[in-house]
Amino acid sequence: MHPSRILLNLLFVTIVTASQTLISLLSSSPSHLPLLRTLQRARLIPDLNLRTNITLLAPLLKEEDMDAWARREYWEYHILQGELWTGNITAEDEVWDSRMGVAGRHVSRGTGIKVWKGKDGKVRVGYDSAHSVEVVTYDQQAKNGVLQIIDTPLPLPPTLQEFLRSANDDHGGEFGIWSELGAGFGNATTYIIPTDEAMRSAFNEIELRYLRHSRGTVDAERLTSSHTFNNSVIYTQDLRPGHISLHPSLSGPALSLSLDHEGKELTINDTPTTKHDLILLGGVAHVIPSIIPVEIEWTPRKYLYGVGAEEFVESVGEVRQMRGWIDSWGGEEQVIFAVLDDAGRKVEATDTGGRGINGMVVQKAKRGLRSKHIEGLKYHFALEKMKRDVLEGGDLLPSRLRSPSLGGRAQRLSIIHDANNDKLYVNNAEILDPKGWRVGNTTIYPIREEIELPPRMDVVTRIYDGFDTSVKMFWGDREKEVLKEARGVTVLLPRDSAWEDVGGLVRVWLTETHKGKARLQKLAAGAILRNVTYSNEFVSREYKTVDGGLVGVRVAEDEAVMVEGVRVDNEKRDLLGENGVVHALENVPLGDVREKDLYEAAGVTLFPALLAERNFSYAGIRGEEGRGTILVPTDAAVERAGINNETENIDQVLRLHLLRDDVHADTETRTPTHEEGYEVGVDRVHGDYWNIRLFGDRTENVYARMLNNGRAGRTQVILIDSVLSLRPEPRSFTPRLSVGAWVGIAIGGLVGLLVLVAVLIWGVKRVRRRILSKNVHAEAERERLLSEEDGDPDDGYVPSEAR
Repeated sequence: MHPSRILLNLLFVTIVTASQTLISLLSSSPSHLPLLRTLQRARLIPDLNLRTNITLLAPLLKEEDMDAWARREYWEYHILQGELWTGNITAEDEVWDSRMGVAGRHVSRGTGIKVWKGKDGKVRVGYDSAHSVEVVTYDQQAKNGVLQIIDTPLPLPPTLQEFLRSANDDHGGEFGIWSELGAGFGNATTYIIPTDEAMRSAFNEIELRYLRHSRGTVDAERLTSSHTFNNSVIYTQDLRPGHISLHPSLSGPALSLSLDHEGKELTINDTPTTKHDLILLGGVAHVIPSIIPVEIEWTPRKYLYGVGAEEFVESVGEVRQMRGWIDSWGGEEQVIFAVLDDAGRKVEATDTGGRGINGMVVQKAKRGLRSKHIEGLKYHFALEKMKRDVLEGGDLLPSRLRSPSLGGRAQRLSIIHDANNDKLYVNNAEILDPKGWRVGNTTIYPIREEIELPPRMDVVTRIYDGFDTSVKMFWGDREKEVLKEARGVTVLLPRDSAWEDVGGLVRVWLTETHKGKARLQKLAAGAILRNVTYSNEFVSREYKTVDGGLVGVRVAEDEAVMVEGVRVDNEKRDLLGENGVVHALENVPLGDVREKDLYEAAGVTLFPALLAERNFSYAGIRGEEGRGTILVPTDAAVERAGINNETENIDQVLRLHLLRDDVHADTETRTPTHEEGYEVGVDRVHGDYWNIRLFGDRTENVYARMLNNGRAGRTQVILIDSVLSLRPEPRSFTPRLSVGAWVGIAIGGLVGLLVLVAVLIWGVKRVRRRILSKNVHAEAERERLLSEEDGDPDDGYVPSEAR
């Protein structure tokens, strides 16, 4: 056919099709009947006939797929605003507005569709390259628009929340945090989306928890709306390269958007985007690696919600006086110990498969606050400027609770370090994060359970082991009355181990002797000081007792507190009570107790008298470190042994009872005595019964039973039930004979000698006879042999049997 005729035919076809509507064009092909029926169900055919200057992306729909594509909104996404001619398409993405989201609404731009030409020259449409379809028949013109035939229906773009939950940024940042903030403001919206990495850089963990908490909704909306342009969809193609345009956000200042001169890199507030033109259902998203700054007033209340202490903060908020403590950003320096809700206090499973070290099933921690009493809540707030970034064991913080029982002073909070599991506690409650969270002038430490108010001091001395002896010695049955009725005092009590060190003789002396009772009364009076003094408040001076006496206190260079020369126990100091504080002492401040006081308590006089008579001054027999031990037998034992000043080896006996060091309850350790070559050790009989055993020459089975002991200064006195002495030395035997005995011995010796001579003579004679007999026989044999040689066989012949 002639080329001019072909051109005329094409022109005729174009004129004919141009005179038809888009619906008429579809009706002319039986392959589009399923699509026409679907559009009719969606009630779009009248709308398509009325619309002009549009493009219909018509998929080759199958009969069996009609029911799956009946929604009107879905087919509106296939209608583009404007006529799309493939000859104008380049390899660069170009976004076209669809009718989706426009019909019936006061918006001009619908959900976008990207159109581009691939390397193979084929035209593709979709919201991104991974979700696109191919245009199979191009540019069919109708009188009200252009028809483009695509191979399958278009996939719809995701909503903002669907995109945030599923999309990953090329740089590794996800959008999970932004999705939890509830971002999303309807149609025709431009979203500026920070990555999770950007959110973590801008906010700490607690602030992010708060923003995602129901109580943080207002601040979260302020943040997301400052990243949102509502009723304004802005693609990069809408911006002029090299120019800056300002666009107001829903809240906060306007944001500047700009393209580089090549029109490829989008910058928002001087921050280049990592992705742009991400088509969403009802809008577009641009991803940035930072956030747009928003002013949020961070208060302790918001941090408490973020920590996970909702029940605690709600309880505090109910008290008008306490609201200012959690709603003020600045103010005075304070510390809050926040009790976490149940969900925040679950015990994490260990590597033993969800069971504890001993195989016990891990349970949740105790349920919420046991009490919402105002005093209890105040006790969770401390007022003190922290000098360190973290808490340490031994810290003592004044709380906001001021107690009349303390004379109006602030009750303290004690920080305790448990070295066994390397955990910190505030009083009884475990501190879950020793570093805490800082907001303004407030530091928040999450704790596992409510801090219990301190009990009265009579209870303190019972719940803390180690004070039973002191309480019994000082006050006896009056303990509860004395300690319970005290107000704002300091109690100094020696530990039970200190009483064990001084020994039973000291306790007997204190309770049964006149001088000792006076000393005990003084000790009891000095155990309670006026006013509350914590260990870090002591200075070197004298302190008044409740009875008006004075107790000397000295603070050493190493900050150790010395009370009457006795050190305060670092492990048991600042034991808090409702009406005071208790400090444990490592030793009993007995003062000038002497050996003679212990002799009086033991009821012994004889052995000490022997020491004095023999001039054994104990000051001269102590060891190199000034320590030593006296083994003192009872008076009954001394009388049984019969020793006195006239005994021959009395000094040796005394030295065996004087030791150069302490005697230890250790069967492997021996202590040398002042008698050279001799040592003393101990043997356990059973329970608390011990024997003193002597070691050295002639000490087999030399031992004595320990009856009691005591300490006077650096001298140890041990009461024993027998005297230690050496076994007697073995003596050599030297007989003494009379003259008659010597005469008898001489006669006996002479008789014996004569008998011996007679026996010798008899023996000699017997030997001579035997020799002669042998000679006679030998001569007879010689004569017989001579006769045989002479030829007379019968002469002298004797048969061998006869011989």
